[in-house]
Amino acid sequence: MRRSLNNDRPTVDRVETIALSEDRVKLRAVLLVLLVLIAVVSFAYGINALFTAEPGIREITALTGEMNSGDDFTFYYSLGSGEVSATDEERAVRSLYTQAATDAFRVFSADIEFEDCGNLWYLNQHINEPVAVEPALYNALALLENSGGRYHYLAPVYELYFSLFQSESDQEAFHFDPYRNEELRRFYQEAADFANDPGAVDVELLGDDTVCLRVSEEYLAFAEKNGVTRFVELFWMENAFAADYMAAALMEGGYTRGVLISEDGFIRSLGDAQGVEYALTFTHREENVVSNLVSLRFSGMISMVYLRDYPVDNGGSSNYYVYKDGTIRCPYVDPRDGLDRSAIPELAVYSESLSCAELTVLAAPLYIAESFDSELLENLTEAGVLAYYQADGKLCVTGG
Repeated sequence: MRRSLNNDRPTVDRVETIALSEDRVKLRAVLLVLLVLIAVVSFAYGINALFTAEPGIREITALTGEMNSGDDFTFYYSLGSGEVSATDEERAVRSLYTQAATDAFRVFSADIEFEDCGNLWYLNQHINEPVAVEPALYNALALLENSGGRYHYLAPVYELYFSLFQSESDQEAFHFDPYRNEELRRFYQEAADFANDPGAVDVELLGDDTVCLRVSEEYLAFAEKNGVTRFVELFWMENAFAADYMAAALMEGGYTRGVLISEDGFIRSLGDAQGVEYALTFTHREENVVSNLVSLRFSGMISMVYLRDYPVDNGGSSNYYVYKDGTIRCPYVDPRDGLDRSAIPELAVYSESLSCAELTVLAAPLYIAESFDSELLENLTEAGVLAYYQADGKLCVTGG
C-alpha cells in the first residue's frame, strides 16, 4: 500500500544525557544478550509452529507462481495417518498437488499457449493436420467423441458466453446475450449448426495420442468472417477433467486420503477416505429464491457432478450473469441452438466407479434440455449412477 508522506518534521523533545557507571554498562550488556536470545528462541518457535502441520484433515493449497487449476478447487487431505510425519506429508502432498494442478491447467487450456504442450490451444492452431496431443487430452477427446455429444464443439459460442459472464452492467451484457439480442441470436444458431454437423467439424482419433481436427471450408470461411479462432473447447466441463487428472496424479503418488471439490460443482475423492465424511448442501432455486434443501453426506471413493443454473454463495459465480431483474444466464449451452438452458434448476449425479468426466457426459443431455427426460434418468440408474433432484418440494433420489 502506498502512503502519503508528511513533509513537516516532527518536533523532538530535549533529551537529557545521563552517565552510566561501568557496572551498569555490564548489566545492560548482559540483559541485551538475554533479550536477543529470548527473541531468537521465540522467533524460532514461531517459525516452527508456522510450518509444522498437525495430524488430521487439512486444506492443502497449491503453491502460487504459475497459473494452475488449483484456483478453482478446494483440496482437503487427512494428514498423519502414514509412516511419515504430518509436516513432511503436507509438504509432499502440496508439492505433488501443485504440479498436478499446473499440468491440468496447461493440458486442457484452449486459450493459452504453453511451450512443448499439445493442449487444446495447440490443437486449435493446427486445423486439418494430424498432431500429437497430451495423453490426458487424447483420452478426454476420446471420451467426448464416444459419448456422441457435441458440447465441446461450441467454442465460438462459449467465447461469447464468457464475455457475457464478465459483463459489469446489463447494458454490456446485452451485447453478448442471444436471448435479448436478436441479431446475435442468429450468429449463435449458425455457430451451433456447424458444431452439430460432424461434416463441418470433427476430431478424428488416430491412435498413439494423435488426432486431427477436421474443419470444413464452409466453416473456415464463417470463422474468418466472424473472427472465430477456436473450434474445440471444454468450457463448463473443464474442471471435471481437471479433477480426474489431479486425482489420478495424487493417487499414483500414493496419496489417497483426500477429496477435491471445485467451486462449480465437481467433486472427486482419492480413494481411501479413512472414515472421512464429505458433506454437500443441496440447494433449490424457486424463481429467484435459493434455499438449502438438505445436507448430503458421503464417504469412500466417489465422483459427483453438481449442476446448478444459478450461483450460490459466490461459488462458481464467474460462470453466471445475474440481471437486475433476477434473470440468470448460466454456462450450460445446448448444441441445438447455442442457448443456455436447464431442464431443472439443479441436478447432482453420484457414482462410486465412474470419473467426474464420465458422469458429466452422462448428465449433460439430461440437464441441458427444455424438459426433464425420465427415460434419460432411467439410463443413469442402469449405468449405476444415482441422481439427486428436487420435485414438488422434496429431494428425490434415483435408486433409493
